[in-house]
Amino acid sequence: MSTQRDQLTAAAFATGLILLVGAIAFWQAGQAVRAEHEAITGRAQATAAALADGLALDAEDPAKLTERFATLGADDAATSAITLLVPGAAPGSLRVVADWARDRAPQPAGVEIDAARSPKLVRGLREGSFSTETGIEAYSPVPATIGNDGGVIVVRMDEKTLTDVRRRAFVSATAIAGIVAVGIAVLAWLLSFPQVERRSTEPPPAAGDASVRRLDHLAKGMHERHYVKQTFGRYVSQRVADVLTTEHGTLAAAAEVRDVTLISGNLDAGRLATTAQPDELLLLANEWMGTMTDVVDGHGGMILNQHGVGFVAVFGAPGLQNDHALRAVRAAQTIRRRFTDLQRDWEKNGRTRVWSASGKPPATQIGVHSGRVVVGNLGTPMRVRYGALGEDVDRAVAVERYARETGADVLISDTVFKQLPAGLVLTEERGSCGDLKVYSLG
Repeated sequence: MSTQRDQLTAAAFATGLILLVGAIAFWQAGQAVRAEHEAITGRAQATAAALADGLALDAEDPAKLTERFATLGADDAATSAITLLVPGAAPGSLRVVADWARDRAPQPAGVEIDAARSPKLVRGLREGSFSTETGIEAYSPVPATIGNDGGVIVVRMDEKTLTDVRRRAFVSATAIAGIVAVGIAVLAWLLSFPQVERRSTEPPPAAGDASVRRLDHLAKGMHERHYVKQTFGRYVSQRVADVLTTEHGTLAAAAEVRDVTLISGNLDAGRLATTAQPDELLLLANEWMGTMTDVVDGHGGMILNQHGVGFVAVFGAPGLQNDHALRAVRAAQTIRRRFTDLQRDWEKNGRTRVWSASGKPPATQIGVHSGRVVVGNLGTPMRVRYGALGEDVDRAVAVERYARETGADVLISDTVFKQLPAGLVLTEERGSCGDLKVYSLG
């Protein structure tokens, strides 16, 4: 009777373990599919942003653009279509400039689309990228310049790539679950044999030992708080993660008005997006972004957002910094110096072939501006980021664009200039950007 009961217990134990292992295996398969989905989405977003950043709408030939799109599609089997749209003649419409597609006939140049009646287009312009029944779509705006109103690049990725990933992931999960199930069944069979009962000779813990329980609770709380900071530190610097977490290990979300200095930076890659190989282009972009991030973190700043190969960083938040203007200026000088080192390394490693076809090596432009903004956590409970809102954020971006238009590498506004110690930083007045005087940085 005892043996039969032991066997039933072992069978129940084995069944529970098999179900648990199976659930874990298929959960991991789902995580793998999700990670691959995010990687393909990121690739689509990077391709759209790189194309948009390198386009000059008033000088592009639609036929040549279509050829470039076809070349990019040939290099990436997952890319199924690339389209360039600009504002049409009718209000609320978009006109096709160039279109390439792998599995359908291309849309003729000049065809106009009613944006209001295209839910996918409206959603893409609002969200940047999303998944559909047939794949992934990424949207990136083409900046407006003198003589044109800008446009939008649409990159579509084929669903077949994700289908293959799902199949491989779930086949692997089934195999793993089967192997582990056999092992657990054998273990359960061995455990079904009667075992010699062993009695503990240690006395039970004293009842009411509250001090031990308090120590255990304290240790657990310290571990959880450390885990939150370490996890958040993967997305921002560890110093910023410490500031943004409270003593209870949660994220501080209070909004406040703060005087800060902002850096808006961009890597002007010219037409590399249409002449360079995608992996070479992304390698250059990632090296630039890694260098820039290290410099901003090293001077006590924080990256608020990244867009393509551009970024906006803040000094003076979330932690208070009385010398935020000087920190930002020193960071801008360091970024310029480190970019020169990067260019030297690229030439030494033979990377000049990446931009030889475009005839223009990459350049960087940086705008620095001080002002008053609202800072705090932005987003939803599922996705949140630390951000800044206000006109002075737009002014920092405007100073960076003015640097691009005038051929300067670093420009600072007069609100920054007035906070710098006299004679500490060499500057030269370069004109006006809107209502701001701007200075080049020596």
